[in-house]
Amino acid sequence: MTQNVVPVRTRRVVCPVVEAMEDRRLLSATIGVQNLDSVPGSTNVVFNRIQIPNPAVNDIVHDTNTLQISNTGNQPLVLSSLTLSDATN
Repeated sequence: MTQNVVPVRTRRVVCPVVEAMEDRRLLSATIGVQNLDSVPGSTNVVFNRIQIPNPAVNDIVHDTNTLQISNTGNQPLVLSSLTLSDATN
């Protein structure tokens, strides 16, 4: 008795695996600067200096100010140096 052997073809089925990606964000430090003087506002800075003061009038100059520097990013903010445009005045 002879047996017929029928070759069986196997098929490979490839199923792609899809994984959900975690939320990607750019990690960075972000510098925020706020004017602590009330005028003209928290986002603007105004300075003035009178070249020749008038002794008869009580001249008021505004040549200094305080700014608050903050880090609004999600990484450490490192200020390693500060260069002033006019270091003499």
